Amino acid sequence: MQFFVFSSPEDTEAFGLRLIIVNYDKTIMAALKKSRTKTSKNFTTVTNKLLELIERGTIPWHQSWHDIGYQNLISKKPYSGINPILCQIDCLYYGYSSPFYIGKAQCSEKGWRIKQGSKANWLRWGGSKTITEKVTDDRGEIIEKEKFICSFKWLMVFNIEAIDDSQSKTKIADLLPHQAQESRNVKDLAIESFIANLNTDIKYGGNKASHNFTTSQIQMPYRGQFVSRDGFWATLFHELVHSTAKELKRSYSGDKNDPIYHREELVADLGASFLGNHFGLGSTELEHHATYLEHYWSLLNADIKVFFHAVYEAQKAVQYLLEISGV
Repeated sequence: MQFFVFSSPEDTEAFGLRLIIVNYDKTIMAALKKSRTKTSKNFTTVTNKLLELIERGTIPWHQSWHDIGYQNLISKKPYSGINPILCQIDCLYYGYSSPFYIGKAQCSEKGWRIKQGSKANWLRWGGSKTITEKVTDDRGEIIEKEKFICSFKWLMVFNIEAIDDSQSKTKIADLLPHQAQESRNVKDLAIESFIANLNTDIKYGGNKASHNFTTSQIQMPYRGQFVSRDGFWATLFHELVHSTAKELKRSYSGDKNDPIYHREELVADLGASFLGNHFGLGSTELEHHATYLEHYWSLLNADIKVFFHAVYEAQKAVQYLLEISGV
């Protein structure tokens, strides 16, 4: 045991204050460490599921989530941003067929139980905004300065197929829509109008789809060369997302051995899926494109956050294209 001798009450008080500060700092650091660990664990969980699905030969974002839309069972509010894809990954991984999810607290309120062994699906919630604050410049004058704030948190939800309502008077079936209305596929005219408004240089012919980062020209096979309508539009959407790289300052490379090349392919692939969802395509699987399953697997295996960064860049690209087109 260690003893301390103080010469005055002031020294005793100062020492006590330092102990409080030290303990407070330790508490804060422990909380931050726990938060970082939890965040890292969620990134890892999603990435590991993706890696396994890719090993099965499945790319989750190629599947359609447009017809009903992943949503909260109670509020019926559709999920947005990255969350539909996170739900898609969860459903494909565990074999769920329902698009409805519910929070743990909501589940308890209804008197329902989570089935033993069921795993949570973690959704990312939050957003970004720009605020204006007053600051003092070098000359001592007060000026207004824009500040960008980005804040996210993880929310735990469960697919309703993982919920047991047998002990409650309220049944899950009572809260489901009486008839699931499938959204109609939009007419090609709407997509053609979207593309025409972009004024993109698109040349048709040959057997390969590509985007030239130097000339900004897109090369596409003729529509009749595609097996499906969805495959044609998905491939064109993919190349259109590539066309935003220079404007949105994304790194790109023509070297197929460069990880930057494959990150850009992942962004374009995800962007095509977002556009496909926007226009109601049943699938965004590319027909006239090389298979990048192995490269996607390598990227995800090397960096647990690369998928989330790619989703962010893909969403920016899609928003940019839709704004230019006026859709």
